[in-house]
This record gives sequence, structure tokens and C-alpha cells, in this order.
Amino acid sequence: MKNQIKYNLLAVVASLVWASAFPAAKVGFEYLPPIFLSGVRFMFAGIILAPFLIGRKVEWSVFKDQWQYLLFFAFFQTFLQYWLFYAGLIIVPAAVGAIIVGLGPIFVTILAHFFLGQRDRLSMRKVFAMVFGFAGVIFISVSTSEMTTVKPFFYWGVIALVLSCLVGCITNIIIARRPIQLDHIALNSVSCFVGGVMLLVTALFTEQQEIALIKPLPPAFYVAMIWLSGIPALGFSIWYFLLSRPNISVSEINIIKFLIPVFGVILSWLIVKGESFNIQTVIGTVIIAAAIIIIQLPTKNKVTK
Repeated sequence: MKNQIKYNLLAVVASLVWASAFPAAKVGFEYLPPIFLSGVRFMFAGIILAPFLIGRKVEWSVFKDQWQYLLFFAFFQTFLQYWLFYAGLIIVPAAVGAIIVGLGPIFVTILAHFFLGQRDRLSMRKVFAMVFGFAGVIFISVSTSEMTTVKPFFYWGVIALVLSCLVGCITNIIIARRPIQLDHIALNSVSCFVGGVMLLVTALFTEQQEIALIKPLPPAFYVAMIWLSGIPALGFSIWYFLLSRPNISVSEINIIKFLIPVFGVILSWLIVKGESFNIQTVIGTVIIAAAIIIIQLPTKNKVTK
């Protein structure tokens, strides 16, 4: 029971860390194009994690033995997922994007049912939790974002966001099904750095005009960039640790991700000028809290290890 509480708290911390990207990204995007910014932040995230490997018992031979696995995560978890995410977000309204991203815990729950066997079967409790959680995400997203006029290629943007969401969910299942022998921080460091380089190279071809217009950057940008780089460094390290735990329920731990838009809105209220409190977000938060309470109701198969 103590371990279950610890894992849940770590999942909440990871969600809070990821949510903090919303206000920081609003600052960063004022100065750098999205894919270029994403590449820089992930590359530096990998560098930030490197010193932490010195004091850890990392089997360095695993780098050589499992380089294909590391390259796979760098390409899919970092490069492809975030390239698709920004490609879609440029096209669709913010509210639509947030709702689609909110599908993540639902996709994970369905995939876990089919690929993790008895370890993570679908149940009515999980269905109710998903319904409540997704309803809360929709409530918050629609109440805090303007549904602007649909842009050209809108449906291509929707497809890109759905694919981005699916890619992230599939890598969750892969880690849970076949945990890598490499230390979770080492995995994250390599994945962030190599994936960040891939994003930077892509940006040089797709965002040439925007990159050419980059001007001297103010101190506020560097503060935002340091924090943006720390987010994947900390967030994914926690998440890889959770997914590698024995008998962890991937679907249940992912339900807690419904908190990300809640934290994102709250942090925006506190940090970003012009963001204001509204009762709709409070209602959405209550609905999401109900989802998390439902998923934590005692069952015979709760995690004990």
C-alpha cells in the first residue's frame, strides 16, 4: 500500500512537471519556432541528465548491446511524438489539441488490455474513470480556449495529434512489457539528446525562414528554456521509473495524467499575464478528481510490490 501511494505521488509530480511546460512554452514560442525550440530543449535535457549518471550504477555495456532499443526510443518517444505534436498543434485550435491529447490515458488503457494480459485488464471501474477524466479535460479545454475558425488542413492536424498521442502510448506499453536493462535515467538522457538532435536537424529544413529571423534573446527566454529543458529530464525519468516497476498498472497510473491540463491552467493563472480564474476549470478539476478517486478504489489486484 505504501508503494502504491508513493507511485501515485510520483505520477502526480510528473504530471505537474509536464504541465509547467504550458506557461514556459508561451514564453519560448515568442522567440523561437516550435520544432527548433523543442529540439533545443530536448538536447539540453539529455545534457542536464548526463552528470547524474556518474554516481549511478550504470552498466555501460548495455549502451552497446541495446543501441537499437535506445535509438528506437530517441526516434519514437522524442522525435516522432513531438514532431507530430507540434505539426498538429500549429493547425488545430488549442482546445481541440488539448482534448485530443486528453485521449492518451484512454488509448493506454485499451492497449494495455490487449498487450499486457492479466496484468492490466479493462474493467468497469477503469471505464468510469476514463469517462470522468476525459469529460473533465473537455470541460477545462473548451472553457479556457477559444474555438477559432477551422484552418486549412484541419483534419491533417487532428490526425497528426492523434498519431502523436498513440506513439507516446505505445512506448509506454513497450517499457511496461519489456523493461530495458539500462538505468531509467540513462535511457531518458540518451533518448532526449539524440531525439533533440533529430528535431533540430528537421527544423533546419522545415523552419528555415523563422530561424533566419531569430533576434537576440532576452533573459526571460533563457529562464524559460532552462525550465523547458528540465521538464523532460525530470518528467520522463520519473515516468520510465514507474513503468519499469513490477506489477504496476500502466492504465491506472496513466489516468493520473488527466491532471496535466488542470495543473497547466492553474500554473498559467499564477505565471502568465492575462490568464484569469474561471469556475469552469474548477468544475473540470472536480470531475477529474472523481476519475482519480474511482481508479484508486480498492480492488483485489492492487499493486503491493
